[in-house]
Amino acid sequence: MRLTFSDQELSVFAKHNTNEDAIRNLMFDLSRGNEIIDEDGRVVSKAEANDKLRAFALDFIGLEKGFTPRELKRAFKKEKIQRFFELIEEVVDDTLDVGYRESEWFNKLVDYRNIAQGDSEKFKVEDENIILSIAVVGKSHHDYILQRPALGSEYTLPFVRYGAAVGLDINRYLVGQEDFAKLIAMLVKSIMIKNQGIIYGAITNAVNNLRVTAGFVNHGQLTSGTKDDFDEIVDNVKAVYGTAVIVGTKTALRKITGLANVQWASDSQKESIAAMGRLGSYEGTDLIEVEQRFADKTLTTKLMDDTKIYILPSEDYKIVDFVTRGETEVDEITEKGEEHGRIDDIGKYELQYEQAVAVKANRQFGVWTIDQ
Repeated sequence: MRLTFSDQELSVFAKHNTNEDAIRNLMFDLSRGNEIIDEDGRVVSKAEANDKLRAFALDFIGLEKGFTPRELKRAFKKEKIQRFFELIEEVVDDTLDVGYRESEWFNKLVDYRNIAQGDSEKFKVEDENIILSIAVVGKSHHDYILQRPALGSEYTLPFVRYGAAVGLDINRYLVGQEDFAKLIAMLVKSIMIKNQGIIYGAITNAVNNLRVTAGFVNHGQLTSGTKDDFDEIVDNVKAVYGTAVIVGTKTALRKITGLANVQWASDSQKESIAAMGRLGSYEGTDLIEVEQRFADKTLTTKLMDDTKIYILPSEDYKIVDFVTRGETEVDEITEKGEEHGRIDDIGKYELQYEQAVAVKANRQFGVWTIDQ
C-alpha cells in the first residue's frame, strides 16, 4: 500500500508545486539515470533535478539551508527524516521490480513473483516428482531444504528476512555535497547482487539432485578435443526437452569459442564475438550471460563460479522460483555510540526485506565444469 501523507506533509508538496507521484518519479529517474523531462517538455539536468529534490527534502524534514547539527539531531528525534525514508522505500521497491523484469538472465531462469504488485505467492506443480531445493541463506552459510509437493498441488516457499547496512553522511547530502540518488542506487544494487549470488548458488546446489549424471555432467578444457563431450550434453538436454539454453558468466561462455576455433561460426557470429567478447549462440543454442560481481569491497571473491556452464531445458522453463513481499524497509540508527553501531556523523541505515528462493530440480539439465 502506498504512503498516505498528513495535511502538513501535503503542504510541503504544494509549496514546491509538486505531488507524491512526481517526487517518487523524480527519485526513480535519478536512481535509474533516466532522462528527466519537466511538465513543459524541457530536459532537466541531473544537477538541477538533484537540487530540486534536495530543496524538497529539506522542507519535508523541516530544515533550512545552513542548519546546525543540533537542528539535524532534532529532526531525527521528531522522526521527520524517517518519514522521508519511507518515500525512499517505495522508490527502492519500484526500482528493484523494474530491474528484475528488465534483466535477461533473470527472466530466462526465474519465475518471479512480487506480492506487492498483486502477484500470487503460490506456485503450481505441473510436473511429476518435483523436488524443490529451497535456499535459506544465513549470515555465513546456505541451508537447503528439500520438499516434494504432489502433482497438481500448489505450494508456497518459506520467506526469509535479509538485511544490509549502508552508511551515508546526512550532513553532506543536505548541504549539497552528496548525491542522494546514489543511496537509492546503492541500496538497489546491493539487493540485486545479493540475490544474484543466492539464485546462482541455488542452481549450483541443484546439481546434487540430478537424477542422471552420465551424459549430462562432465568437465575439462573447452577445446576441439572435448567438443564431442560438450555437444553430447547439449544434445541430451535437447533430446529430453526439445530445446536448450547455455548459461554462464562471460568468462565461462567465452571459453566456448575454443571448442573448434569457431571455424563453424558464420560471419555474423564472428562479428558477435568481436562486439560481445563471446558468442551469442552456439550451433543454434542461445547463450545467456549472468553478470559477474564481487562478493564484497575487498574485490577478492566473486559471487559466481567462472568454471561452470549450465545447459538448461529451455527458454520457457523457469528453473528458479523467486517471490518477494516487495516491501523494503529502511531504518536509520540515530544514536551515537558503539552500542548503537554508530560512532560518528555518518548516518547508518539498515535495509531489510523478505523473499524466498527455490530451485525446481525436477528436470534434467547439464553441467560442464571448466578445468583450471
